[in-house]
Amino acid sequence: MLRLSDDIAEYLAVESGPRRLAPELLPLVPLLEDAVAEVAIRLGPGRRDWRLAGGFAGLILQADRRALHGALTQILARAARMTWRATRSTSARW
Repeated sequence: MLRLSDDIAEYLAVESGPRRLAPELLPLVPLLEDAVAEVAIRLGPGRRDWRLAGGFAGLILQADRRALHGALTQILARAARMTWRATRSTSARW
C-alpha cells in the first residue's frame, strides 16, 4: 500500500509541472520529529521505538521545507519497512 502511495505521489509530482524550491534556514530537529510522527502514523499501530540522538539539537539546514520533509518521510518509511521485513520488528533507533 505504501509503495502504491509513493508511486502515485511521484506521478502527481511529475504531472504538476516544474517545482519551485524556496530555500530557508531550518532547524533539523523539528523536521525530523514531524517526519518520524508522520511515518509512525502511516505505518499503523505496532511497536515503534523512534528516538532522536541529542547531537541533532543545534543543526540548521538551508533547504526547501516541503522537499526536505518529503525526502525524510520517504527514507524513514522505506527504512522501517525494510527493517520490519528483515527482522519482523519495526523498531528503529536514531
